[in-house]
Amino acid sequence: MDYSKTGSMTIPAPAALLFLFVFPGLIACSQPEHKPDLRAQLESLDKQLLDSAGHIRRTVAGQYIQTASQWIETARDTARAAKYGFQAADVARNTGDFDKAIAIYDRLEQRFGAHRDIGAKALFAKAFVLDNNLKQIDRARQAYQAVLDKYPDAAIARQVPAALQALGKSEEELLKMLKEKSRASLKDAHH
Repeated sequence: MDYSKTGSMTIPAPAALLFLFVFPGLIACSQPEHKPDLRAQLESLDKQLLDSAGHIRRTVAGQYIQTASQWIETARDTARAAKYGFQAADVARNTGDFDKAIAIYDRLEQRFGAHRDIGAKALFAKAFVLDNNLKQIDRARQAYQAVLDKYPDAAIARQVPAALQALGKSEEELLKMLKEKSRASLKDAHH
């Protein structure tokens, strides 16, 4: 009989071949399946997100937010990760989970802050939620200021001064402020 030596153990040659070719296949079969394609999951969840009346389905919303959060952490495609991240934050905000929306905006800014427009948009959106939804004016002011400090050349940075002026104001106060600006502009135009 032909034997192959492996270390101090002697294995018959046919058994060694069987071990080499069959055992790896058995291991592969016993391994957990690879993660499903997150992109396909997100696209599928996106189609299920709204019911026929246009309302967000909360169970689907939770799945969408969780899957998008996984995508943010693992994706190499920055633009797509940002797209899904912002959509997930919007879903969280629209379902009243403002803390989750802020956490997603924070993660987007941390992970993709090197991309000026993504980082700036994430900070701006965070400030908006802090101001309009949570009424945390001081934190909102800090986030808006961070846009100017970190991303002064970003397109959305041009909107920060107006957002700072509107910070904490009611709709009535904002309308009054806009009317006064409009009158002042008309006066300047006539002189």
